[in-house]
Amino acid sequence: MKSKEISILMFDAAYPPPILGGKEKQAHLLAKELSRQGVDCKALSYKHSGNSSEDHEGILVDRVSPGIWAVPNLFLRLVALRRKFKILHIHTPSRIGKIMVLLGFLLGYRIVFKFPNEHLLNSKHFIDRTVWTMLCWLVDLCVVLEEDTKNKLIDKGVNKKNIFFVANGVEMSQCKGISESKKQIELIYVGRLVPQKACDQLIKACKILRKKNINFSLKIIGDGPLKNEMVHLVYDLNLGEQVYFVGYSNNPLAYMERSDILVLPSLHEGMPNALLEAISIGLPIVSTDVGAVRKQVGSFGEQFLCKPDDPECLAEKIYLLAGDPFLRKEYSKYLYKRGGEMFSIQAIAKQYIEKYKKL
Repeated sequence: MKSKEISILMFDAAYPPPILGGKEKQAHLLAKELSRQGVDCKALSYKHSGNSSEDHEGILVDRVSPGIWAVPNLFLRLVALRRKFKILHIHTPSRIGKIMVLLGFLLGYRIVFKFPNEHLLNSKHFIDRTVWTMLCWLVDLCVVLEEDTKNKLIDKGVNKKNIFFVANGVEMSQCKGISESKKQIELIYVGRLVPQKACDQLIKACKILRKKNINFSLKIIGDGPLKNEMVHLVYDLNLGEQVYFVGYSNNPLAYMERSDILVLPSLHEGMPNALLEAISIGLPIVSTDVGAVRKQVGSFGEQFLCKPDDPECLAEKIYLLAGDPFLRKEYSKYLYKRGGEMFSIQAIAKQYIEKYKKL
């Protein structure tokens, strides 16, 4: 089967615009690259955040209104699109994503289901475990980003041939330069302000850095329900002159290009997009060792990983990089080279195409 003969219907409940998180960003990035490589792609989504656009950067988006009629309307759209599209690629692991698996199965779609995060299969509730098990029976291809989900699917009896272990992709940019004479180290955090991302651990690490007399600043790029709590923590720790809340940005890469170290203090992840974007320009990374982070940063980057909930370790790794510009430069070159070889969206899309062909 040639690429142009493949037709993919992407479903994400919050397909861009706007981009609400890494899951949505990856769905659109993949759709765009598949289209460039000759695959017929269309997206199915809700109207959300006041958006009802039918075209986003060349990808047609079929949108339905949320509410009590959403599921019947989605079913009717799936019926109408079935003649043209053979594969339904679902990026949403929530309840509506599970419903879409069932609807797609009943209508004869080949189902691709992406698990964007680790711990999705860790529920202790019998009903949740049963639903996930049934879903796995209906799905033709389970897309996973890290070992935790892969192993749990195998434990549930999913055939290894039906598990696609693949990286998220990124558009590579020009490698940033590393200054050897900077007097102030610019740290950056990119992510939602939610419990999972543990931004408070980074703020506490900043308190330790100040005690070590490191000249630094931290820009927090992102918004969320914990923002007020994080702002209060900054001022309780007397870090108001070092830590700045920028808010949400639709172009965090612009801030990364002016930074020296990206810090990810998350409690759990899949394959975080913030790290991929840092890798795309060779920005040094300090992170917790969660999800697929170890795969992203590679053997050189493993020395800059910490266990979750350990601000002392985060501070130690930042301190190590901050005081050694030559180490930062070596790390930068390593990440950029690794990104081009392993995470470019062009290469990732080709891997998907090969899997689609087998369906």
